[in-house]
Amino acid sequence: MRSYVIERGQILIANDETAEVVGEQELMHAFASSLKALRQACNLSITGLGEKLDMSQQTLSTYENCTRVPSLLQAVYIAAYFGFTVEDMILSGLDMRQISVEEEYTLNHFNQ
Repeated sequence: MRSYVIERGQILIANDETAEVVGEQELMHAFASSLKALRQACNLSITGLGEKLDMSQQTLSTYENCTRVPSLLQAVYIAAYFGFTVEDMILSGLDMRQISVEEEYTLNHFNQ
């Protein structure tokens, strides 16, 4: 079971095997890393993903480059498009998931 403790602007994410303290920037980078990896696993350009999500290429680019943080609604929408939760994407970007989101996505779509 995973647990979260928030203290002084940081979050402690812990499970049976690991614990990691992360700040806002690390969470942002983790989401961005997973977004880019999933987009590439789908063989989509930023423009192509933008068309599917009805978001501009510029907006998605700022998310991938961590120059802007998506709103909670946008983050949920992006994650849901790929079949994941925001938590899945962040944990994958932090290497705290048993299998990364892009590996799971590839496996799920390869076996269909």
